[in-house]
This record gives sequence, C-alpha cells and structure tokens, in this order.
Amino acid sequence: MLSYRVFFLSLLFVNQNIFAQEKNIHGNILTTTKKPLPNVTISTQDPKIIIAVSDSSGYFLIKKQIPIPTTLIFQHVGYYEKKLFYNGNSPIEVILEEETKILSDVDIESTKERNQTQNFLEINPKMILEIPAPTLDISRLLATLPGVVVTSELSSVYSVRGGSYDENLVYVNDIPVYRPFLVKSGQQEGLSFVNLDMTSSVYFSAGGWQAKYGDKMASVLNVTYKKPTKQSASVSLGLLGSNAYWGGNIKNISILIGFRYKDTRYLLNTLPTQGQYLPRFFDIQSFISLPQKKVNARYRYQLSFLNMYAQNKYFTKPENEAVEFGTFYKQVRFEAGFDGQEILQYETMQNAIKWTNWWDEKHKLEVVFSTTYTEEKENIELESGYRLCDVNKNTADSGFNKCLNTIGLGTQYKHSRNSLKALFINTDTRYSLFWNSQHTSEMGVEFKNEKLDDLIDEYTFQDSADFAKITQKIGSNISLNNFHYTFYIQHNIQLEDHSFHIGIRNSFSTFTNQLLISPRIQYTYNFGNKKSYSIGISTGVYQQPPLYREMRRYDGSINRQIKAQESYHGIINLQKYFKWKNKNFKIITESYCKYLNNLIPYDIENINLRYFGENTATGWAYGVDFRINGEFIAGTDSWLSIGILKTTENLFNDKRGQIRRPTDQRVTVGLFFQDYIPRIPTVKVSLSFLYGTGLPFGPPKNIEYRNSFQGKDYQRLDLGILKIFPLPYPYLKSITISLDILNLIGVNNVISYNWIKDFENNQYAIPNSLSSRFFNFKLSVNF
Repeated sequence: MLSYRVFFLSLLFVNQNIFAQEKNIHGNILTTTKKPLPNVTISTQDPKIIIAVSDSSGYFLIKKQIPIPTTLIFQHVGYYEKKLFYNGNSPIEVILEEETKILSDVDIESTKERNQTQNFLEINPKMILEIPAPTLDISRLLATLPGVVVTSELSSVYSVRGGSYDENLVYVNDIPVYRPFLVKSGQQEGLSFVNLDMTSSVYFSAGGWQAKYGDKMASVLNVTYKKPTKQSASVSLGLLGSNAYWGGNIKNISILIGFRYKDTRYLLNTLPTQGQYLPRFFDIQSFISLPQKKVNARYRYQLSFLNMYAQNKYFTKPENEAVEFGTFYKQVRFEAGFDGQEILQYETMQNAIKWTNWWDEKHKLEVVFSTTYTEEKENIELESGYRLCDVNKNTADSGFNKCLNTIGLGTQYKHSRNSLKALFINTDTRYSLFWNSQHTSEMGVEFKNEKLDDLIDEYTFQDSADFAKITQKIGSNISLNNFHYTFYIQHNIQLEDHSFHIGIRNSFSTFTNQLLISPRIQYTYNFGNKKSYSIGISTGVYQQPPLYREMRRYDGSINRQIKAQESYHGIINLQKYFKWKNKNFKIITESYCKYLNNLIPYDIENINLRYFGENTATGWAYGVDFRINGEFIAGTDSWLSIGILKTTENLFNDKRGQIRRPTDQRVTVGLFFQDYIPRIPTVKVSLSFLYGTGLPFGPPKNIEYRNSFQGKDYQRLDLGILKIFPLPYPYLKSITISLDILNLIGVNNVISYNWIKDFENNQYAIPNSLSSRFFNFKLSVNF
C-alpha cells in the first residue's frame, strides 16, 4: 500500500512541476526603441498553438497550463520572429526587432539607386502572388498601376497610355519575349511568359526609358529571374489551375524549374454563351546559372541558360446564348443557338544563352543569343442562328419578361483554317565601361531575324431576312523574312544630387529600308531633407518598326511600303518619399505628352487588333498619373493609382479631324489593399479594385461612325482571404489555404460588341460580357 502512495505522490509532484501555473506567465513586449508593441502573438513551439496576444500597452498574460520549461514563440507582422526559452521566471521582457524591408519603389537613403530607375516602378513579386485574380499573371498587378489599361480578366494583354497591346516591350533576364499572333479573345489566351514563382525583381516603365531599351512606343517590363543559393520549392493547386516550382544550388550551379497549368473551364461556364469548354494551357521553364569562372586575377565569365516550352489548347462547342440590352423603357433580347466548334492550338519554344564577361572592375561584356519558335493553328467551323425581339417589361402583364415580337432573324456561318509558323533569332551584345563612380558608358549591337509563314483561309457570311451576304473573306499565303539591325550608345552621369542619361539608338530594317534615329535624354534632381524629393524630366523619340500584324491589311495582303510608327515623349516626374507614423510612403505624380506620327490605325475586337495596314494617321496622347503606396497597415504594402488620359488620332481620309483612339480610357483607378487580423496575423485579407471609364467603339468597317460610341465602364472588385499555417518541420515550411471571391459585386462587364441588323436594317450592338462572380479555392505548400 505504501508503494502505491509513493507512486501517486510522485505523479502529483511531477505534474505540479510540468504545469506549474499557480504563478501566471506575464511580461511586456517592446520594440528596439522601447515602445510597447501590441497584437504580438505568443505561441508554443511543439505543438504550435497560440496561447496569448499582447494588448495595446505591449503587456501579455498566459493563463493556460503549458509544460515548463518550454520555448515560446513571439510573432508580429513586420518584425523578426523571436524564440525564447522559458524556465519559469516571470515577469519577462521581450524585444522584437523590426524586419529589414525594402518597400516597393521606396528607398529613402539610396538616391543613387533611385536615379538609375527614375522612370521605372519597382514591383515586389511577392505582392503579385497575393493579388486575388483568376490566374497568376503579372498583368493583374500591372492593371493597378496608373496609365495601364486592362479590360479583361481572362487575358494577359494590357495597353499603356493609349498605346496598343503590341507596343509593350517585355524582357526576362535581358531576353525579349513574344506573345501569340492569332489569339483573338481572352478566353483563348493561355499563360503569359513570366513565371512569378521564379521571379526575383520586376521593373516597369510607362514611358521615357533609356536608349538601351528597345524599339517600342508604350512601355517596358523588365523581369529578372532568381539565382537561388539554397533549396526551396512550392506546389499550388486551385480550381483554375496549378503550378509547381523548385530552386536549388548544386555545386554552385543555381537551378530554377517552374511548371504552370491553367484550366479556366469553370470560369468560362459563367459567361453568357453556354456550351462545352475545354481550355488547357501549360508551360515549363528552366533557368540555370553556372558559377563564375576565373581565368586569371582580373578576367572572369559566367554562363546562364533560359528555356521555355508552352502549349495552349482551346476547344469550345458553344450551344446557346441569351443577352438583354437597351434602356429601361425598351429592352431587346438577343437569343442564339450554335452548331459547330472551335479548336485552337498554340505552341511556343524559346531558348537563350547569356555569356557575361568581366575583363576587370571597369569593363563588362554581355552576349545574349536567343531563338523563339511558335506554331499556331485555328480550326473553326461554327454556325449560329439568332433572333432579336422586344421584351415585355410590364410587370403587371402575364407575359412579363417574354418576347413581344421578333424584330430580327438570321444565321451566321464562320469558317477558319489558319496556320502560322514563326522563327525569331536574336543576338544582342552589350558593353559597359565604368569610368569611375560618377561616369558610366554603355553601348550595344543587336541583330534580329524574323521568319514567318502565314496561311489564312477564313470567311464569314450572314443570312438575315432572306438576304445572304459575305461579311468577311480572307485568303492568302504569306512568307516574310526580315532582318533588323540595332546600335545604341549612352552615357550615364551620377552626381550627388543630379543624374543624367544621354543616349541615341539607331536601327535599320530590311523590310522597310528605313534608318531610324532615336535620341533619348533623362535628368533627375534630388532635393529636400534627406533628398526626400526628386524631380525628373525625360524626352526622346521612340520608333517602332512594323510588326507582321501591322503590315497586314484587312484583306490579308501585305503592305510593302509601310513605315515605322513614331512617338515623341515628354515626361515630368515628381516623387516624394516620407514617413507617417513611422511607416514608409511614396507619392508619384507624372505628367506626360506624346505626339504620334505615321500611325497605323486599328480596331479592337475583344483582344484582337485588326490593323488597317497603312500609315494613315497622326495622333496625341497626354495625361497625368498619380500613385501613392506604403504601409497603410503595419507590415503590409498597399497602393492607390489614378490615371487621367486622352488619346486621339486624325485619319487622313475620314475628314473627321481628331477622334478617340480605341484605347482612349479617360479615367482609371487601381487599388490594392492588404490587412490582417490583429490577433491572428497569419490570416490575411487582400482587396483589388479596378475602375475604368468606357472605351470607344463603333460599327465595323464604318469610317463615318468609327469610335463614335462609348462602352460601359469597367468595374471589378476581387477579394482574397488566406490563412498561413507555419510548420516546424525542416523541409516543410508552411501550408497556405486561400479563398478568392472574384468579381465580388457581380458587375456585368463588357469586352466587345457584335453588330446585328434587324428587318428594317437597323444595327444593334450585342454586348459580349465577361465572367460573373466566381469562388476560387487554392492550396499552397512551401518547402
């Protein structure tokens, strides 16, 4: 009996020592400046359970019974995590150190770095990963920047300050990338080139960039992929696709491999056109950097390789569609039934090698060789029958919301057998001479060969009121072999408060036989307390040799006398860096004016640009962009962008003077806001809001009324909620579960219009709507 008593007394003694809570654990949490830090979560290490949260004075009290001794974990967004071994002594004082973080395009101290990227916005790739969107695409973040217009959540194309989708430069590790030629609508488009999992930095310029960047007229997107020093990986699964990534360093060789898969069938089922959708898009990319090789004490070199293969397949078999439009007093219903299908396929392969040489600390030479091959096919055989009718909107009538009488009836048949093959070969050599800390010279020579074979066989005819008419017919077989040569030189001067970038770019195309000369100048002056203000002035000539689609007329023929389009930029940029409540903020205001010459006019059908194939217009684009970004909530980045734009063009043969260009979106607003639950900082909420005034449109092939009407305003609100589960395992870092509510307010946005005639030959613009409200669930695992 005595032995049993000794046993139970021993258990009681052990239990009292393990859960010694007669004296509660309490203490204070402070910053390095001895200020109280509220909303700090305190958790145990194994298992990881939140047991307390600090109050407004930084005080915390732990009443739960926990094993003693133990390790306590203190966490707060924006501060480094701290682990504390606790052996039973109270009270305790914990000091959390603020996390060192470079806020997106905010660096108060480094004026030199600011000057080098004066005309560029730096974008944090991690922020892109947190934006709620149908697909993980960089255009979703660009849409929230001032001056950028994105009119479809189904597409990755964007226009900048009135420019077309084809006027944007995109570089990945100094390698130019291309988008498909034949894609006509956002739902057919696959993935953009940039893999965000592999990205380390993103810079974006909406105008006034330096001479070393290429020959386009609207914008530059400059992306750099990572060079990992240690192993990391992630896998993400969602209703609209999945992606996986692995990065590591093996014997000083840094390796990145990324895989993406996109399937938007669930989202497409929310469109007004009902049917069978089977869109499947995937790509795989790798970026490999070999270690630097030292030949002698001064000379060293490094090789890197970028490879990509993408396959986009789109199959749809539409069945029916019903759309209502009109005014409150007169509603018209468009009903259509379909027979047939669309099969579209786009394959792209891109390979590049970059050789970087350092002769010594003053001389650097880079040689980039890249090839891109694309093969695109369109097979469409689609017949539709449609009816237009007046709708009864008398709520007291038994026939409410039914057709009163038919005002139009007809059929439409579409046939396409299009095939395109293209090969692009680029060789780019760049040399940099670092004279001293204040002077740098750069020069480069680029050779580009474009080979293209395009077979077009498509026609559309319409039968309305017993009258059949071919509305479009194109048949051609085009081969193109164009050589493009470019040379640039620029000098950079970096003084204490002033910086200059002066350069000139020359190019020659064998197709146009034009020698283009493009001088460009940028100047920046930093002033004020701690150089917190800067003003920049940029001007230059930006000339775009014609792309294949710009050369092709409506009838499919090629204009052999076409010339390069020209844009003359004038930009004034004012930036202010400041702190508010010990948080970093930045305000950018930029005014710009662009004169456009030798323009090739175009019309937009969904995301398809149909060029006139002639230099028959001049134009203007001018406006003001405003952006403020910073830590509105501690430890998070948020921003607000506002753009005001007017862009017009004057066609030589329409006698209408200046009219609106197809991308003339007068006001745009972009907002991205992040927050977290104070007592549960691992739960984050992200809000993305886009607003744009309506774009102009008009009946097809009608010069008299071209761009005479204004479409509906674009409004979109996306909400994302995610929960991060940190894990204590060495090879499994965290699991993230997220829910995105896309198009939260359910706005019926319109991407384009189809024109249908009634019995009396009146034309009606039938709106093509975008996706409705949709819930997307994602699971991500980080290794």
